[in-house]
Amino acid sequence: MSAQAKFQVSGMSCQGCVRHVQRALGKIEGVGAAEVSVGHVGLEYTPEKVTREVIAAALAEAGYPAIPEA
Repeated sequence: MSAQAKFQVSGMSCQGCVRHVQRALGKIEGVGAAEVSVGHVGLEYTPEKVTREVIAAALAEAGYPAIPEA
């Protein structure tokens, strides 16, 4: 079963940033469809494989600190 999450993402200012975030998300097992725009990410993920905290940490490691939205 999949879940949905939204993140506010810092440091994104252009379409190159969007592509970089999309690539980073694509490397995370358990992350499915993602909609990325400057400053925001919405995605589907499999909670049994990955947590929102792990996703946020991976984005931060890619250079874009992310905060899960409630």
